[in-house]
Amino acid sequence: MRRDVRSSRPRLRKTRLPAVRLEAAEKARIGLFRAVRKIALRTLQEVFARMRPRGRLLLRLPSLIGGFFCSTATLSIVIVFAMKFFRQAVFSVSCAFAAVALPAGCSSAPAPTPDAPDGGDRSEYTYTLSQKKLLEIIAEQKVFFERVRTNSKMSRSDAVSLRNRLDSLWAEYFAEHPEDVDALLIHGKYLRAVGDDEAAYKEFSKADALNPNLPVVKQQLANYEAEHGLPKFAYANLSAAVALAPDVSLYRLQLADFILFYREELIVREKFTQQALDTVMMESYRRAARLEPENSALQWKYARAFYDAGKPDWNAALAQWNLVLSKFAPLNLDRQTALANKARVLIELRRDSQAREILETQIDLPALLADKHRLLEIINSK
Repeated sequence: MRRDVRSSRPRLRKTRLPAVRLEAAEKARIGLFRAVRKIALRTLQEVFARMRPRGRLLLRLPSLIGGFFCSTATLSIVIVFAMKFFRQAVFSVSCAFAAVALPAGCSSAPAPTPDAPDGGDRSEYTYTLSQKKLLEIIAEQKVFFERVRTNSKMSRSDAVSLRNRLDSLWAEYFAEHPEDVDALLIHGKYLRAVGDDEAAYKEFSKADALNPNLPVVKQQLANYEAEHGLPKFAYANLSAAVALAPDVSLYRLQLADFILFYREELIVREKFTQQALDTVMMESYRRAARLEPENSALQWKYARAFYDAGKPDWNAALAQWNLVLSKFAPLNLDRQTALANKARVLIELRRDSQAREILETQIDLPALLADKHRLLEIINSK
């Protein structure tokens, strides 16, 4: 079930009209997500907790399911576990759903491809020895994570043995190819998956020094920086990723989500202005939505984002909710939720008679009645 009109995220302004919410739907959706996530990660958490008793496990389900090193946009969308524990959890949930919604159009760690002249047919060429060796390591890693995922009774010694073998393979590879940027990126993702964040950050930093024009490397650096209390640097790297790949919605969406969750820190600690941040946030959501015009979840997210801006463009918000209603509200629940939001925006635009007509004639679902009455009370109180 799609999330209702607004998220439960904290806002800087508290005087604006209350959001239309579907409390039961929201709780059910979040409960379902948590249940699925818990089942999927339980085995990995248990095994790696034994391997690194005091380590902090950062497991990303999209990374494991997606083949871990194939070209998936979902691998690195998540800037999870923020500086404060509660907000870490909220941000993790938000980005996980974004990962599900976005297509696999952006490679996070491309597998090596055969060498071929520019414009040539790669099918006529073979892999180099280094590429073959890297592919073998990738295959070993896939086996490793598959065994961990499917074998809940794996002993600590078995897990450590598998991990040591992978570490040995990587050491041998980098002894021969210390400046392989693709390998550094792949190895960094592997290290993050097993919870060795600092080592992963070093690998991403090496890759960035060798080639500063890779957006996925900027993104991975930002992930670590956001998690470890460096929002200014995370913002800079996410902005760089967007600049390097302006037509990739993934990076724009991640930048917008990052600003939303770290806005107060950026304003208080780093002296950003709310207006400047809101401008970047809303433009990032808008461009991401336009880059994927058929992505329903993204269109809903952009529509909801207006409620989080300090000075929203309510006419643009109305246009977006009209788009959602016309193309992305197939179910009655979706349609009425979008209509309630449209009514709310109309109130902001002081078009109370139109808002009243929608509320009184088109909103009748029990889950929306409390919000319907609240909005009508606001209209009547004017």
